[in-house]
Amino acid sequence: MSTLNPSVHDQVFLVRDSADPLAAQLHDALGAFGPALVAPLVTDTSIEGVLVVARPVGGRPFTQEAAAVGTALAAEAAITLVLDQARDDRRYLAVIEDRERIARDLHDLVIQRLFATGMGLQASLGSPARLSDKAIEAITDLDETIAVIRRAIFALTR
Repeated sequence: MSTLNPSVHDQVFLVRDSADPLAAQLHDALGAFGPALVAPLVTDTSIEGVLVVARPVGGRPFTQEAAAVGTALAAEAAITLVLDQARDDRRYLAVIEDRERIARDLHDLVIQRLFATGMGLQASLGSPARLSDKAIEAITDLDETIAVIRRAIFALTR
């Protein structure tokens, strides 16, 4: 019975397809193999991949009992992959919802404040005495609006 190269024990190969250069590295690392157990990773709605367990050349063949265990393991792995994808999807949706909330906040608070500030300045144009007071008030409003924008930007970078 042949033994695997010891450096293979800690390696994980993520191969995109048979044309991927890693496929050749995988073959080089494992060498030829003997008996194999191949089980699809099946859920109720999809096939997520294939589980392959191979023994060295000359190794004993897999039994029906081993095939049953391999099938059960493949089913568990398929469920794990689906759950992992669902977690990723939930995280992505949470980010999208947060960005939509920030966009609403920016629209509701910032745009309305800027519009009100502009209207106040425009209304004071007819009265030079009021213009100075309105300009100071507008500067205060703009400073508060800038603070809102900064908070929104900070929330986006989290």
